[in-house]
Amino acid sequence: MPKELIKPYENQPGTRKEQVTRMFNAIADKYDFLNHFLSFNTDVRWRRKLVKTVKRLNASSGIPMTDVSILDMATGTGDMAFALSGLNPGSITGIDISEEMLKVAVRKSEQKAKSNIVFQLGDSEAINFEDEHFDFVTVAFGVRNYEDLGKGISEMHRVLKKGGSLLILEFSQPSGFMGFAYSFYSKRILPLMARIFSADPRAYQYLPESIYAFPFGEKMCRILLDAGFKSSTYKKLSGGIASLYVSEK
Repeated sequence: MPKELIKPYENQPGTRKEQVTRMFNAIADKYDFLNHFLSFNTDVRWRRKLVKTVKRLNASSGIPMTDVSILDMATGTGDMAFALSGLNPGSITGIDISEEMLKVAVRKSEQKAKSNIVFQLGDSEAINFEDEHFDFVTVAFGVRNYEDLGKGISEMHRVLKKGGSLLILEFSQPSGFMGFAYSFYSKRILPLMARIFSADPRAYQYLPESIYAFPFGEKMCRILLDAGFKSSTYKKLSGGIASLYVSEK
């Protein structure tokens, strides 16, 4: 579990979930621009890695991709769902607690004419689908914001079919010189740029705080195994700035 429950607005009322919802509602319109700009578009490459992994895992299952159903948790403005749509699965459902982020996702979906993606408001800790409903569950940079990580992972495990896979893309903590450089960037440069471009710069102060409070690597794999997954592995991306976790039910 996270070392401490970091809230976006420590001195303001509301649960972590309520504050996270408020934060993403506030930055929804500029989220895509800031995400790509502040990560130098590296987040796009990380998502492609997840998509390639889904393609490889599905090829080994023997199930036609057109019969595959995918749940994308904490979908935000839909970037992960849109990346996955390139595989032409049977269906993709994107769920998020932020209504404003979903409005952006729906607008983008209409522009892209994506008919196999459905976006809906939903809680990661109480997923509104029956047991063993999806072949894959994905979440990109979202589990770090769960109020109850264990409950969220258990819910994703519940809605996965037996033999299905959960893929989590999340920030981690690089070591050595990369760790020093990333720490300087995330704690100094990123908040400064956010103050210039964002209506809610506190959101980009919360980002590094939440990263350093969140478990990663083997600790995260242990949490996934404890939730009932039969296997869990991870791969460091960009020197450990992010990690891709793959867990099989």
